[in-house]
Amino acid sequence: MDVFTPGKVDAALVRKKILSGDFVLDMKDDFIKHVLIDKWKKIGNNFQHFLVNNVMSSNMWAVAEKI
Repeated sequence: MDVFTPGKVDAALVRKKILSGDFVLDMKDDFIKHVLIDKWKKIGNNFQHFLVNNVMSSNMWAVAEKI
């Protein structure tokens, strides 16, 4: 069985929710604020690639073959 996470917009969707006020960050969410808000233009794309490359994307596909 293969598992992979092809998601490409996870970080952008969360960022959009934060900016619209639909989701409010706690003080303990400094890392998320730093990545998704403060430094988005500089590191947002790399963060999304990190999520995908480390099988951490919210979109997961599992493929199995019956033998």
